[in-house]
Amino acid sequence: MRGRNRKRFKSGHLVLFCIMLVVSGNCIPGFSQPSEYLLKAVFLEKFTRFIEWPEYAGFNSPGEPFIIGILGRNPFNVDLESVYANQKIKNRKVSILHLSGIDEMEKCHLVFISSSEKNRINRIIDEVRDKPVLTVSDEGFFSGKGVIINLFLSDNKIRFEIDEEAIYHAGLRISYLLLKEAVIVNPYREHQ
Repeated sequence: MRGRNRKRFKSGHLVLFCIMLVVSGNCIPGFSQPSEYLLKAVFLEKFTRFIEWPEYAGFNSPGEPFIIGILGRNPFNVDLESVYANQKIKNRKVSILHLSGIDEMEKCHLVFISSSEKNRINRIIDEVRDKPVLTVSDEGFFSGKGVIINLFLSDNKIRFEIDEEAIYHAGLRISYLLLKEAVIVNPYREHQ
């Protein structure tokens, strides 16, 4: 490999290594014994490193924040705010919105859908299906229902599944490096 490609290759593996440290349950520098939702808050930024939004998703204005929405009961308490007080996503400040309705999701880049939204998950996914919004949850019931990334615990470690059909419909592009680490649900197959 030439110098420039080698650097790109190594930096991609370094980022993947960092994700795996978090996945394996190791502590995050600056925090002792992180809570489950503190780790999940960190995961949100890690996921965005491997996902590209289309230009029309609001990334063409450099001063605009990266918007994380929380739909339903907030399981993060203050963890989300504390992680993103100084941490940037996609080189942008992070704005956290507590959404009061599903019609507000389209103004977000990422929406965490709380388990409290179980009774209306189909309506939520219908609202956001073809919009460039990364939907994330940690509710097993949502698996395969159109939530793009679903976090779950396995052997006391945070793992994740990715719905390939849902990411395709959202118009987002995802790196194979992230797909390799995920459990795939609803694999994407080109529809003829």
